Amino acid sequence: MSNKPIYINPEHLNIIDIEDDKKQLEINQTLAQILNEPKSNKPIPNGMAPKILSPIKRKKNKE
Repeated sequence: MSNKPIYINPEHLNIIDIEDDKKQLEINQTLAQILNEPKSNKPIPNGMAPKILSPIKRKKNKE
């Protein structure tokens, strides 16, 4: 995967349909900001790792 930032036009992000256009734009801009934040190299705190990884690790340990 490349480390290039993902550029998203907030106006194209209509994931959540809200009747209030101002609120919709605010949510879309927040989503775009989150998606454009550079990924940090800090370790993931205990309990914060995606739950999907847990069963995979357990299977490997049993083998």
